[in-house]
Amino acid sequence: MFKILFADDEPDIAAIVKRKLELEGYEVIVKTNGRQALAALQEVKPDLVILDVMMPEMNGWDVCRKMKENESTGSIPVIILTAKTQNMDELMSYESGADRYVSKPIDFPLLINAVEELLPEK
Repeated sequence: MFKILFADDEPDIAAIVKRKLELEGYEVIVKTNGRQALAALQEVKPDLVILDVMMPEMNGWDVCRKMKENESTGSIPVIILTAKTQNMDELMSYESGADRYVSKPIDFPLLINAVEELLPEK
């Protein structure tokens, strides 16, 4: 079973995304801010990370940059999931090292498709 680390500071969104991904057969570990997500990487050893951009303590772009700079976490695929929907926000996501960008409100088929594209066959 693939492990997904998901960081979002909104409990309702975190619960919904966790449930949808679990229904698809993934194990989902939720963290509520960027620092927690970054700290959990070594312990959780996720196959994929989904990051909200606007979080307390450390935003998703900064988490992604730090992940990609680290030899042990640099190859983990990252999806940025955010309510920030300007073209510049998408560009910032890819410049931070993200592999995919999905905007809120969440289009779950699009999110699931992005997850499936970034992970090998289940």
